[in-house]
Amino acid sequence: MSCKYLFQYFPFLFLTVLLGLVTCLCSSAFAAKIAVIKSADIPPFREAIKGFKQSFDGTFEQYVLKKGKKSKNTELFYNVQQSNVDAVFALGTKAAKLTHQHLSKTPIVFAYVLNPDKLKDSGGNTQLSGIRMAVPPREQFKTLKNILPNIKRVGVIYDPEKTEDVIIEARLTATVSGLTLIEIPIFTKGQAIGAISSLNDKVDAFWMVPDSTLISKESLKHLFLFSIKNKIPVIGISKKYVKYGALFAVSFDNEDMGRQAGELLNNIGNKKAADTIPLESPRKFNLAINLKIANRLGINIDEEIVEEATDVIH
Repeated sequence: MSCKYLFQYFPFLFLTVLLGLVTCLCSSAFAAKIAVIKSADIPPFREAIKGFKQSFDGTFEQYVLKKGKKSKNTELFYNVQQSNVDAVFALGTKAAKLTHQHLSKTPIVFAYVLNPDKLKDSGGNTQLSGIRMAVPPREQFKTLKNILPNIKRVGVIYDPEKTEDVIIEARLTATVSGLTLIEIPIFTKGQAIGAISSLNDKVDAFWMVPDSTLISKESLKHLFLFSIKNKIPVIGISKKYVKYGALFAVSFDNEDMGRQAGELLNNIGNKKAADTIPLESPRKFNLAINLKIANRLGINIDEEIVEEATDVIH
């Protein structure tokens, strides 16, 4: 029986076979095999993996770094290398740094990394891309102005070695938002408490940045006491800091960050070089508000803003 005869009498059979071949070929173009390496097994990373599963088209295996066991982690990276993965999704600064060191030729997409530009500029593996950990200042200042339209002066304490890039972006954003940024650079943890105290009568609000020189148990305790005593609201980094005493925080959505990483890795699976993919910012944000703190500061937050918040602490 000729193919011409089959097509004449069974056209749907040919269309079904053709569609199956096209689907197979399209799937194979994206079927990357990757390793997911986590600095620790913590809730934000688990939420990110949930989103990652929704968007990534290939297969993957998960690994968690061992605390303080260099030999165990060396063995982990040896196993990853032997598995011939197409790329790595690294969650956390430690995972990104160690992957960068051990897998010099494997494309890496990272998330939850402080100072990602320094990681890219540190040499070694150039096949790097990822998602910035910081929420763009424009999102935070926009929310600040929505809650407190009359705010003019915003204080910030930072280590130029760690978060200079965030401050540069914030200067431009603050000007556009009608805000004046009062900056105090510090270089050691011991300078943080004195720097916080020096802002009294100089600022209308305090903006936290994800800077390890600023953030310690002692400095946070001092910051939130300073906030209540002087009626100066704090813009937190995440919901955790809103629970501690910040008025509000705009934070990235962990699950969507995972989806975003999956999409980047699909590009790599489709033979797009990681070093040609620019660093991205988070694209979905959550708002947490502490109404208890608002009451203590004498601040009334519009009901519409409260209703839009993801988390509200009463």
